[in-house]
Amino acid sequence: MLFLTSWDDGHPSDLRLAELLNKYDLKGTFFVPVTNKEGYEVLDSAQLKVLDKNFEIGGHTLSHSYLQGLPHQELNNEIVRGKEIIEDILGHSIDGFCYPGGVFDRKVIQAVKSAGFSYARTVENLCFDLGESAWEMPTSFQFYPHSAYVFAKNSLKYLKISKINIVKMRWSESDFLRFMEKQLILASYQQSVFHIWGHSWELDEFHLWNKLEMFFKLLANFPIQAMTLAEANKLNKS
Repeated sequence: MLFLTSWDDGHPSDLRLAELLNKYDLKGTFFVPVTNKEGYEVLDSAQLKVLDKNFEIGGHTLSHSYLQGLPHQELNNEIVRGKEIIEDILGHSIDGFCYPGGVFDRKVIQAVKSAGFSYARTVENLCFDLGESAWEMPTSFQFYPHSAYVFAKNSLKYLKISKINIVKMRWSESDFLRFMEKQLILASYQQSVFHIWGHSWELDEFHLWNKLEMFFKLLANFPIQAMTLAEANKLNKS
């Protein structure tokens, strides 16, 4: 089973998350904006360099702006300048991009391609593969105890009725960690991709750190191959 983790918004608590991933020999991709117009803190240059030593850093725009509908110049500035500034700090190129809020259209995808990225991640949940397009990489679960109703809405948004069995399983299993363990069992049996994503500030705000560590401990019971999203994207192309 291929196991991926990705984390959005570049909050300073990403450093705590990095320590936890290291503890369990896991990999992670961190999508970092230069600033966050919503008011959340963002990793400074020194912190970003520390994170870059062991993990993949990806782009998440200049100011964490939703991109769909922006004027052409502003759209390109958000994507291109965000990429350039992060690369200047790190001293090397970055491969991946994540659409803020999961909001994008064909125009946004083309702008991300033109900026020189190799892939882009969405916020589509309940998927156990790397997706049909490198520019619409899906995920399995956000690490947040969403209800079956939220899962159902996500399924309808992406017109994937095939996900309904997972919605039913969440409906019948109210305990989030037990539900996630059942999903790991299924993914392991099917030798598929298991991709969790989230926000470290959300782990702070909703006191989810203990649950995340318990989830990581569960992984010891499964034969996983941990990769960054860039590594998985290259594997998908080969």
